[in-house]
Amino acid sequence: MSAGLEKTDMNKNVLITGANGDIGRQLALTFSENGWTPIVSGIQEHAIDGNPDYIKLDVAKEEDWENAFALIEQKYGRLQALVNNAGIVGTQLQGGLDIENTGLEAWQQIHEVNLTGTFLGCKYAVRHMKNNGSGSIVNMGSRSGIYPRAERIAYGTSKAAVHQLTKIVAIHCGEKGYNIRCNAIAGATIKTKLWEPVISRSNLPEKLVYEKLSKDIPLGRFGECEEITEAVLFLASDRSSYINGITLVIDGGFLAAKGYETQL
Repeated sequence: MSAGLEKTDMNKNVLITGANGDIGRQLALTFSENGWTPIVSGIQEHAIDGNPDYIKLDVAKEEDWENAFALIEQKYGRLQALVNNAGIVGTQLQGGLDIENTGLEAWQQIHEVNLTGTFLGCKYAVRHMKNNGSGSIVNMGSRSGIYPRAERIAYGTSKAAVHQLTKIVAIHCGEKGYNIRCNAIAGATIKTKLWEPVISRSNLPEKLVYEKLSKDIPLGRFGECEEITEAVLFLASDRSSYINGITLVIDGGFLAAKGYETQL
């Protein structure tokens, strides 16, 4: 259990989208280890591991959100936190990733998952949580939403919009007196399977790729999934009760170093 967690953070329910990825799985583990019930979701019909606390949820489909919250209210009663973790980078989509070569289909798909999915999650979470008197929403932004990269126009703009959406949701809930907080995480250079295409294209050993890319990071290393999920837990919990409308950057100091990048 994370040191210093309050008893008020025990026995709470959290919905985690995109739970089949590396960070999604670690999110479920981190919350579970700290007394929460993680309700995990993904686009698959059934949980890969047979988890009974699984909900099929395509974040870009409003009817899936309606069904998810109806099920949550029926089975769990109350949801204290939502983590909008589902997202795609777009490296597997057809077409290039810069302004000249990004296809409309790729652009729309990335925005549907990253932005529309987060918008819908916030919408239904606020509607549910306002009736309970409190709640916390944590959106997954990205360093790419702060530091522009020409080759990631769709991903970068979608995440920049998530950061702005986070502020607007926080302001709305404050103006309405809902006692619902909304914050975002902007992570980067975290060891996940998303780096596999980069490693493959480099034709270099995995260890060497990480060593070369780590030269751009003041801490001199990549982050671990746990270093993201512990921050998400903090923002979801009562320990961060006066933190609202922020985007917390977790990148080992990359942005502080002006975002210079080593080329492989």
